[in-house]
Amino acid sequence: MIKLHNPSTGEEVLVNYNSSEPCQIHIVNKSSQAIAVCWLDENKAETEYAKVQPGSSVLQPTFVGHPWILRDSIKRRPFYMHVAGQGTCNLIIQKHPKQHNSLEVV
Repeated sequence: MIKLHNPSTGEEVLVNYNSSEPCQIHIVNKSSQAIAVCWLDENKAETEYAKVQPGSSVLQPTFVGHPWILRDSIKRRPFYMHVAGQGTCNLIIQKHPKQHNSLEVV
């Protein structure tokens, strides 16, 4: 297990790059902007795996314990970090109801 800094909350999270157990992240974009789905490697370098357009979704295969960053695709701001768990996790992205130009995951 490795501790990583969560860029969206400032907290530390535990991740596991040694897992070979497959899982999936189902990302549904209900916002009005495209979302970049980025995997964070052991060296903290990001690789963009998908861009989810408004009104669409993607099923991202991964492994349990691997970290993923969701960014708004225009300003590249991180707004959510997800550490993959067992099975399929559903992440629904929408405009934040109280913060102008912000996104949230529900």
